[in-house]
Amino acid sequence: MDLNSQTVLDIQVIQCNEVKGSTHMELEGLKRGLLKLKAERLNIKSLITDRHVMVKKFMKGEEEIIHNFDVWHVAKGVSRKLEGLAKKKGAEAIKPWIKSVSTHLYWAASTSANDGEMKLAKWQSLTRHIRNIHTHPSEKYPECRHGPLEDNQRNWMEEGSRPYKLLCSVVTSPFLMKDIEKLSPFHQTYGLEVYHNIVNHFAPKSTHFFFESMLARLYLAGLHYNENSRKPRDTTSDGRVRWQLCYPKAKKGLEAVVKPISTGPSFGYVDLLIHNLVQRRKDLPSYQVASEALSSYLSVPAPTTSGFVPVDKACLIERHKSRFSKTTNSNDV
Repeated sequence: MDLNSQTVLDIQVIQCNEVKGSTHMELEGLKRGLLKLKAERLNIKSLITDRHVMVKKFMKGEEEIIHNFDVWHVAKGVSRKLEGLAKKKGAEAIKPWIKSVSTHLYWAASTSANDGEMKLAKWQSLTRHIRNIHTHPSEKYPECRHGPLEDNQRNWMEEGSRPYKLLCSVVTSPFLMKDIEKLSPFHQTYGLEVYHNIVNHFAPKSTHFFFESMLARLYLAGLHYNENSRKPRDTTSDGRVRWQLCYPKAKKGLEAVVKPISTGPSFGYVDLLIHNLVQRRKDLPSYQVASEALSSYLSVPAPTTSGFVPVDKACLIERHKSRFSKTTNSNDV
């Protein structure tokens, strides 16, 4: 997906039997997508993903592409860990700081452009800020940029206290510190999450689809998203933007937010599909000819059940017994 234009550029469908295991599917999809875009001679300057370990290792070899991490995924992981620690005995003081920690992560990424050292310096200042210390031993970020704060404005932490140690164990973990410098300063993958919601409409997870059907439904989701991703906001009769009140799942219904309402979706791509369907029916007079034409440019992997050992269905029926079946005795009434 091109995050500048909010357009789906390519779709790849990977079956688990095409790779070593399900954990390799995301990386394989990325490899195929990059090859496809490069074959189309598209210049890929940067790539934004989550912190998938295999993707991180692979992108180290793609030196011409700047690899950044989506802040939303990182902030969500940090917040979940802090929420778990806040439930421990004697660590309740962490809870009021969770939202501030997440906000600070977004701020450090969005205000530092591509300066990785600055992002890290701003993030590390958090451990001193929560102790009401606003000067830092860093040339990049020597002091906080907020104005004067009253002592009773926040529940400041004490160095060495249990909540402070637990919070620092999360925000200063070596695994996280390595990735702070690569946080995306400009774009996030929110549009991709919206596209995934559309995919759930065209291809619900509760229903099984074969490869060709799944690919077709994903293409439909892509067409629908591309046509409606840049819809203008809906306005009232006097020109004011309309807003919708909602309670996000991430906030567990405890906090309300507002979202701008967009104009209704359009379905112009349906007319285009119908036109191409009629034209294809004229060019390919039979189903067999159409199937042969499809197989010439679409490689369909073997079904996931192709690697299973064949079984005798009749024997399975004969051996089948219900766990709830009981032998009825003549004395039972």
